[in-house]
Amino acid sequence: MDSNTHNISIISDQKVRARIIQNLIQKGFDPAVTVTVAGSEDYNIMYGEFDKHLILVDLISIEKPSRLLIKEIRETMPGVKIIALHIYRSLMLVKPLYDMGINGYIYYEPSRKELIQAIHSVFGGSNYKPEYLVHT
Repeated sequence: MDSNTHNISIISDQKVRARIIQNLIQKGFDPAVTVTVAGSEDYNIMYGEFDKHLILVDLISIEKPSRLLIKEIRETMPGVKIIALHIYRSLMLVKPLYDMGINGYIYYEPSRKELIQAIHSVFGGSNYKPEYLVHT
């Protein structure tokens, strides 16, 4: 991944948690990677080449239904990559998120290693599933 051409945005209504995730990402990538934070009401101000943009959506912090938020992102930012964060650990609950159009899923409190691995995988063109979902 060429860090100079990619942007990462975090959509979360929990600002402290979003800053923690932002720091985890920034420590795992070149300092030139741009990582921004937006709330669920102001994410649509994001711009750029959406095929080089990844959005981490902190679904548990947002009151808007997941289906609606993901649909809005897909409609307003075609080509953007989406990784969802939630508390689900069951494929039965996570699969519908993939059906809605996400490219990756990670548990609500990911390790830096898993977070970076998911980002690299999705930017590389693959969908990302955590190990505990791959084997179910």
